[in-house]
Amino acid sequence: MPTPNTFSKHERLTSRTHFDRIFALRCSVHDRRIVIFGFRNDLEFTRVGFGVSKKFGSAVTRNRFRRIYREAFRLVKRELPSGLDLMILPRSPLEPKLLEIQESLKTLTPLLAKKLAALTMPPPNPRTPNRRSPDPRSPQR
Repeated sequence: MPTPNTFSKHERLTSRTHFDRIFALRCSVHDRRIVIFGFRNDLEFTRVGFGVSKKFGSAVTRNRFRRIYREAFRLVKRELPSGLDLMILPRSPLEPKLLEIQESLKTLTPLLAKKLAALTMPPPNPRTPNRRSPDPRSPQR
């Protein structure tokens, strides 16, 4: 049985359709270190994907970014809201610090969950009255 702090295959975003769905919604939060895009997945766990553009450096550098992001997610995933698909992108070309990324994930992911909940809630119908309107056929008192 895997330990709780593992990063399993089912917690990874692997399909292009998952990534396209996240970016199509365009719901994101950011700080000075990272940008997190998100989408509700209706699962009991959060899945994550990482993207680092070539403008951040060589393959070695980009892989280092991804390793740090993966480790930060692995360490804080139990403290994050469940039922989300996350895409984490760097914002700064400076090499990220593990503790900083952990703090960013802890603060930004709940904010993203709130934004996604607001997006998926249907807006109130202005035509529906809060109370039943009186029947025009009934006698008035």
